[in-house]
Amino acid sequence: MNTVQKLGGLLAVQVALGAFTWWPRDAAATAPKLLVEGGGNAITKVSIVGNTKDAKPVELESKDGKWTLVSASGFPADADKMGEVLDALTAIKLSDPVANQAASFEQLKVSDTTYDKKVVFTANGAEHTLLVGAAASKSIYLRVDGGTEVYQAKGLSAWTFKDSTRGFLPANAIDIDKEKLTSLTLTNAQGTLALVKQGESWALGGGTPGPVKADKVSDLLDKATKVRLADVSGADVKPEYGLSTPAATVSWTLTDGGNTSQGSYTVGASVDGKYYVQQAGNAFVFESPNYRIDDLVKYAATELAGDITAVPTPAPAADMQPGFDPSQAMQPH
Repeated sequence: MNTVQKLGGLLAVQVALGAFTWWPRDAAATAPKLLVEGGGNAITKVSIVGNTKDAKPVELESKDGKWTLVSASGFPADADKMGEVLDALTAIKLSDPVANQAASFEQLKVSDTTYDKKVVFTANGAEHTLLVGAAASKSIYLRVDGGTEVYQAKGLSAWTFKDSTRGFLPANAIDIDKEKLTSLTLTNAQGTLALVKQGESWALGGGTPGPVKADKVSDLLDKATKVRLADVSGADVKPEYGLSTPAATVSWTLTDGGNTSQGSYTVGASVDGKYYVQQAGNAFVFESPNYRIDDLVKYAATELAGDITAVPTPAPAADMQPGFDPSQAMQPH
């Protein structure tokens, strides 16, 4: 027997051993069975952890139909992002296993120590544990509740099971409807800038009323009304957050038909590229990237007013609302 024949024979043995290890001996097809019966409403708790050093699980719980991040002091989870996880869990069907020997667990990343994600969830009152390993062609390998069978679930990705708090947060912590916005006041260490809407246009109010450049106002309102959410610090306000001596405060009035409402938020200290922010009436302190907040904090109000003010022209008295003083009405609270 020459060398080529010997190598060919060795390869055939390896393939046969691989097939023996991976594929179940029972050739009878098993009818697919849902991993979770009853849909997403049957699931009440989910915990997800990655397989990295010092990884901590992201823990979520459903109460009265709303999901909260237990591991982030009960901050509300984004409904759409949570829905992706629930849809993934309820879409999993188990049929014939692709492996049933412990020797395959490491390679498929579903062993007790080697996995991409560990998902622990409660459905219909029973707790289940999934060890998830990424597979080819947008599919995952699964080992369920410590069993010996490994299944392949197609159409899913291990990335769907997000293992960070950020993966379940909305893009914005504060998202004010600009169409209903009728006034906005920015206060920082050097002064106050008041903006008031007159018809479809914006003007300076307060002690220095006058016209403004529309494009500059639009940029300011974009930054002030959409505050990005990078992370949640919790509901315990700590001195180091700097909220008692704010770097900036934004307050506003919304008008919807005949109804008006007011709100405000406070910007505290900046640490590691993020500001601490808290909205009035909300117990949670969250973190927002510097690049969105810097313009609200670093510009003196007079400098910002000078930047957005057009060539000064006296505003007709009829254009201003009689008896309305934005500097008084829009003070932060």
